[in-house]
Amino acid sequence: MRLKKIFLIFIGIFLLSGCGEKKNEVPKVLDNQKKEEAVVEQYIDENSIKVGLYDNVGRKFVKYNSYNKKMQPDVDLDTYQILFAEDEEVPFNGNRQDFVKSLWDKIETDFKLGIMLEYDTLNEGHIKHIIYKPDNTLEYQRYIGVYLYDAITHKNDKWYSHITKEEFNENSYITSFKLTPGKQVSEITSPLKISVFTYDTEDDFDENNNYRGNSIYTIEVTNS
Repeated sequence: MRLKKIFLIFIGIFLLSGCGEKKNEVPKVLDNQKKEEAVVEQYIDENSIKVGLYDNVGRKFVKYNSYNKKMQPDVDLDTYQILFAEDEEVPFNGNRQDFVKSLWDKIETDFKLGIMLEYDTLNEGHIKHIIYKPDNTLEYQRYIGVYLYDAITHKNDKWYSHITKEEFNENSYITSFKLTPGKQVSEITSPLKISVFTYDTEDDFDENNNYRGNSIYTIEVTNS
């Protein structure tokens, strides 16, 4: 009788321990699967658009590389033509605006365009100024003013002004931009980093709003 009781107790312990293991087994597997899925998920940029910053010199565009130049308040620094190209020189014939439009027309995928200025300042630390439209060009005008131009819409005009907030719409182009140092330009303590980039969705930016795609071109201008 005693042996029977011991045997029954042993069976009870075995069954309880067996049920306990079975109960915990599935959630552990699911947890591992979730962790593996999180690790596997990663950002892949399929944007192959080539973009650059150019200076219009006669009948060709010459690519900007990093350079030195004196930055003076209210004196234009330079105008930067945005081209979907990567060659050091891009010659063209005929109307300049028509040529620029032809480069836009060759791109078959939907995309958006952005301009980014980065620099360190004496009293406000590091500034990252990202520009998508005229609405946000004035935020740091005290350091560097930004003026956007649409050469395609004004292709028949000999002279045209920068795009205003009221003029800008879904049919507007940003074909170039001009930078003009502001009253506090002397408080910039680092080279001015100028970037142009293209993107299609928000996943081209990380959680800190840093662009992480491949379609970007950057130069630096050092105040001499």
